[in-house]
Amino acid sequence: MANSKFDAIKQEVDSLMQTLKTERDELKLKIHLAEAEARDEWERLEPVWQRFHEKAQDVGSTAVDASHEIGAAAQLLGNELAEGYVRIRDAIKKQS
Repeated sequence: MANSKFDAIKQEVDSLMQTLKTERDELKLKIHLAEAEARDEWERLEPVWQRFHEKAQDVGSTAVDASHEIGAAAQLLGNELAEGYVRIRDAIKKQS
């Protein structure tokens, strides 16, 4: 049971990582058009992205018990990134 829960957490984190990577890559291409507010938000989120990326990679390489904690931390960071990317996208849309 612990392994299936671990596998589910890993799949969720992997899926979230792919979604956020795609969003991050798209925004990176458009960020030069954004207002200063969006640039500031981007700069604030980049260290969060680095921490998220590290946590997501750690989920697969640690013990099952530790992976649950790392998975939860990665999900929190992922949610923060997702919300920040929405704010950036909204700022970019305002310019269009």
